[in-house]
Amino acid sequence: MQIAPLNNYFYTPHLRNNKNVNAYNQTPIQIAETAGSLGISPKEVQGKSMINFCGFSNSQNNLTEADNNFVEAIGKIYRLDKKQIKELKSLIKNFLKENNFKRLYDMKGFEFLNESGLLTEQISNLLELTDYEDTNLSVLMTWQVNEGDLTKIRNKMGKSIIETDKFVKDFTPIENLLNKHGIENSDFIYKIFNHLSSVASNSGCNTIFEAFSPQNSEKTYLQLQCLSDEKYGSLPKDKITDLMIDFIKLSGMTQKERLEGINIRKQREEIEDGFGTIILSNKISEKFGIKLSDELFEMLNKRQTEKEVHKNGIPIIEIAYKISDEYNLPQNSVQEIIEIIEEQKQQSNKQNLSDLIDVFSKKDKNE
Repeated sequence: MQIAPLNNYFYTPHLRNNKNVNAYNQTPIQIAETAGSLGISPKEVQGKSMINFCGFSNSQNNLTEADNNFVEAIGKIYRLDKKQIKELKSLIKNFLKENNFKRLYDMKGFEFLNESGLLTEQISNLLELTDYEDTNLSVLMTWQVNEGDLTKIRNKMGKSIIETDKFVKDFTPIENLLNKHGIENSDFIYKIFNHLSSVASNSGCNTIFEAFSPQNSEKTYLQLQCLSDEKYGSLPKDKITDLMIDFIKLSGMTQKERLEGINIRKQREEIEDGFGTIILSNKISEKFGIKLSDELFEMLNKRQTEKEVHKNGIPIIEIAYKISDEYNLPQNSVQEIIEIIEEQKQQSNKQNLSDLIDVFSKKDKNE
């Protein structure tokens, strides 16, 4: 059995919104929880076991009504076409059959964290979801697994998940646009996004960008004026006008065009590479008997990786020489450091997770 992949849910709200998270301060259980993807609610991470003790025979190839409702809900939230919905149903059917489940609800329980996390990752990859959408999917999957049919869930206002998550697909291009205008505070970005969602919903729009179409733009512009209020960040009037102009431009584009040039999985890549850095720091520390320090971590964290976010990093050979010089290591240490880095690059997600937990286990024992 496979441990839940590292790249399928490092985006809990407390991690996503805090650029200063120090991964060294997490316990092995927290790392396992973070890596697992499911069992995570918007407010907390629920610990779950990694081992699949039992399963259920799946005698049918068709989805249950509840799981079919889940797929249809996903289709509406992520605006899928018929072909994508068909592919999604096929993926879930095959996954359930291969893992001896009759329904998604059968994965409820701590012992099935790995399976639900793996399925979430496969769906996210199939649909090419952004970081934000991937986070959203993890929550949706958690509700489906725990409640049996997420379409029956209602918030305190009586709205369904399909209604509350209607504009999830619009977040990433909006965040990117706000970043371009120097707005990077995550709380402020969410406030603006929520306000725009309300504006679009009240105008009967299917997307936030429809609110900026010619027939709606004048009314929308008036409603954007509240962004000058203190609770929204006190945006200057001229910046609101500039934002309006760019929103109107985006309204005439396709979703693909709006996402062009954006690394839609930047946060996932940053955290994956960050955990890789922790693993490498520990291996090099043990290999050469040097102190596991922030300095070593920072040198390795600047290395070039295959991820887009670090594709322009420092070449591995330069990193190896810097470490060797900094710690006065033997002459052959450069090649050995290179080999350690290359070996870690080829490791499976399962092995990476195992190594990561080992690092924190050792840290706890030494404290």
